[in-house]
Amino acid sequence: MLNSSSIDLQKQLSYDGIQSFGYLIVTDLDLNITAGSENCSDWLKRDVNTLFDRPFSFLIDHYFQDYQIDIQEAVRQIIAEENDRNLLEIRLLERGCYLSVYRNEHSVYFEFEIKVADLQVYFPKFESFAQVLMENTKGIWQHLSDYMGKVLGYDRITVYQFIEGGYGKIIAETRNNDNLESIIGLYQSDFAVLAQARKVHLKNLCRLTHDIYEEPIRIISKDGSHVDLLRTNIRTLAKVHSDHLKKVGIGCNLSFSILIDDQIWGLIFCQNVRPTRINLIKREAFVYMIQWASTRFADEQLVQEREFNERIRNFELLLKEKLLLKKDMLAVLGSLSKLLCQFANADAMLIASGDQIYAHQISIGREKLKQLKGLILRETDQYIYADEEFTWKFGEELGIGMSRFAGIAKVDIESNRQFTLYFFRKETIVKRTYMDTPTRHLMNPKPNETFTTEPHKHFDVWHHTIEGTSERWTERDLYYFSRLRKLIKTSMNQMSLELSSLNEEVVSLNRALDSYAYTVSHDVKNPLSAINLSVQMLLQRPDMPLDLRNRMLQNMKSAVDIIGELLVAIHLFSKIKSFSYQTELIDVSSSIDQITTFCKMRYDAYSTQVKIGELLPVYGHKTLVYQLFQNLIGNAIKYSARAEHPAVEIYAEQGSEFIRYFIRDNGIGIADEDLKSIFDTFKRLDNAIDFEGTGLGLTIVKTIADKLDLQIKVDSKIGMGTEFQVLFPIEQ
Repeated sequence: MLNSSSIDLQKQLSYDGIQSFGYLIVTDLDLNITAGSENCSDWLKRDVNTLFDRPFSFLIDHYFQDYQIDIQEAVRQIIAEENDRNLLEIRLLERGCYLSVYRNEHSVYFEFEIKVADLQVYFPKFESFAQVLMENTKGIWQHLSDYMGKVLGYDRITVYQFIEGGYGKIIAETRNNDNLESIIGLYQSDFAVLAQARKVHLKNLCRLTHDIYEEPIRIISKDGSHVDLLRTNIRTLAKVHSDHLKKVGIGCNLSFSILIDDQIWGLIFCQNVRPTRINLIKREAFVYMIQWASTRFADEQLVQEREFNERIRNFELLLKEKLLLKKDMLAVLGSLSKLLCQFANADAMLIASGDQIYAHQISIGREKLKQLKGLILRETDQYIYADEEFTWKFGEELGIGMSRFAGIAKVDIESNRQFTLYFFRKETIVKRTYMDTPTRHLMNPKPNETFTTEPHKHFDVWHHTIEGTSERWTERDLYYFSRLRKLIKTSMNQMSLELSSLNEEVVSLNRALDSYAYTVSHDVKNPLSAINLSVQMLLQRPDMPLDLRNRMLQNMKSAVDIIGELLVAIHLFSKIKSFSYQTELIDVSSSIDQITTFCKMRYDAYSTQVKIGELLPVYGHKTLVYQLFQNLIGNAIKYSARAEHPAVEIYAEQGSEFIRYFIRDNGIGIADEDLKSIFDTFKRLDNAIDFEGTGLGLTIVKTIADKLDLQIKVDSKIGMGTEFQVLFPIEQ
């Protein structure tokens, strides 16, 4: 049962209506009108409730005859759930208007938004933003904030990242109005508001409230029931949000979602002191740009993760090598203690094996260590344990001060707990500044926490200080400990088998190196020859005509691009061969939508009709499955782009043993004699010479398929197109 405070909060988080620059009509799935915004009377010349139970076709016949076919097709797709949302441009009251048609549960929504004159001359362009990113002087989010500030001209742009623990932080900011106070680096701790924001922005990637102070337009329904406006772009803000914006002096708010791995990672807020309108089409352009930036950011994070994994793998090889040369595990780990600490971001460590102890940067006696071990066992029976406030909690009991260490992590290698690694971190005083009252923290503060407040013009500023804590042990740290434990256990149990395994790995690495060297030397010859020839001609003919000189320079530029693309492709291929993974059930629908959109942009294939049918979840590794579909769908779009009516079809079928995915195109096709060799490294078919590529795409597909135990089938005819089938096992 809800208490009064819960009811008040729900009321604050609810939406009262829509904004004045739009209209809303709602129907049931039979397209009979059930609700509408009160201001529809502006163009209906009658009250909206007089339309209840009439078919929407009545409005088409009387007001939108010029758009009858377009609206009917848009509605058909929404009813059939072939599309999530359809956008049309129409005229209403002699003014340009956007009509969004979408479905929410058992209702169809017709959302009208009146166009406004755009006072900003700039329009967001991918190529302009890409050029900005190439400067590489700031992070992606600050670059994006600056670019949006330039294009939109809003008073303040901020990028807000959600953080574990129910709060978030401003990580980038651009101000065009010095009267607005900077909030970069500040935290926000309103758990209820943030939870609501995540829910709203997962449904709507963009939200515009053009005038915070404007009274909402009421929604009138047939039976007086509540109309769900969660997916409605033109709805008003929830009261708790509008009250906050009024408090900080904001009159207009435009917000965008940052999605990473289909989860809300953060938000972008574009704010003006004065009410401001911006057209839907421009907002949609920013939605795609932000998604592109999010993908780029996720790729960078993935690269960092791969680099981290590669460093651990190299460390594992080093540890194996040393164990082969010296069978004393304690001595080997002791010699690598500095490196072990670096991976754990620890200041010191201690290794205890039976009566033997090895310490690095710390001194703890045997009796004290015995007490420490017993206390941790009292806290947990897990083999891996970490606590950043360990000394603050138990230091007095142990007789250890904060000057020694604050946080500790423990890794038991063996089940009998006779071989243990301890990692220590020094005290780090944590300071956070909130731009609101941290109510939840204030309700139950710890003795090592202090809160102070200072008056500000527009919002409460609270300073939160936490003493007696170290840097937090992260999921990556725990993953490292788990991997380290497994490695040491394996090494101890299979010491005698490591020599042959290491020798085989060295041979494999040497072969890979030979292959890499051969590929580079072979494929780089032609572009290098082009560069060499062009340079010779430029040196021998200083009076060369300008057009010929420019042609030579262009040849050199093209050759350099080819070499760069080749090296990047080879590096990617080598990474995939050494990539480790764990399988999971993956919903690929959003990934395939994203891949399709980006590939059509990359290959300038906007006329290509991509039909996406039923998509089923599959078992695999998310990154590898994404790369597999990226190469197959990219090839389909690329090689069909020059067809008279380019078309690509993607769908899945459920079998008894496999989920079978089909990627079909009507492109250039593959000759029968080439089908057996299409997966060969750097294989380029004769009819594909005029298309960009390095010949590695299908090699990568085959490598991924082998790693994930997938089957690939190909059917193709020259000039008629190609069909790839990917068979994913149903059971793992």
